[in-house]
Amino acid sequence: MIPAFPAPALALASAVPGAGAGSLQGPTQVPDYFARPVAANLAGLVFLFLVIAWWPACRALRSANPPESPWAQGGLRFLAIWLPCFVASVLVHLACRFVHAAPAVQPVLGQFAGGSPGQRILLAVCGIAISPVCEEVVFRKWLQDFLVRRTGLRAGIALTALVFVVLHLSWQAAPPLAILAVGLSIARIRTGSLIPCIVMHVLHNASVFLFLGLALAIQS
Repeated sequence: MIPAFPAPALALASAVPGAGAGSLQGPTQVPDYFARPVAANLAGLVFLFLVIAWWPACRALRSANPPESPWAQGGLRFLAIWLPCFVASVLVHLACRFVHAAPAVQPVLGQFAGGSPGQRILLAVCGIAISPVCEEVVFRKWLQDFLVRRTGLRAGIALTALVFVVLHLSWQAAPPLAILAVGLSIARIRTGSLIPCIVMHVLHNASVFLFLGLALAIQS
């Protein structure tokens, strides 16, 4: 039998805003992608990649000469933030299993699972290309800049993260969402640009659509 890594793999999917753990429920049943050994092993390899890439990414960001390109900054910061998000998601998943909590999912993911190919493409484009740009302008530029001016740096980041988490309406995804939000806020403060934030957010959202799309392809 091929060894599987269901717990890390479940967490990898649930680390996306609004995603839960296990078999996700929405307007339609979202398949349990990680119940399939091949899919679970693929997610395990992704987890291994994140572990390996985390330290070099952090080291590059903290070096005396970090990359000047905001695009490179965004990519490195995404690699640096994904592992903590992953660990938080694993813990949430284990806690949900322990208390037999019903999983939750953002409505858009349920609509993606039950939609036609054209609808899935449209939802993926909106979730990957449009939503991150809009959310970063609203949260990291308008809201965060306003709150930092009024309440100070730390309070402004904390309040921005709180609003970000609450508006995503998923208590199970709150821990990784909070880590993501703080990471995005730090990227905004340290680079002075929205581009790294947008790159991080795009890569983050793309991962869930990728895994969900693969789950649907394997199921069919």
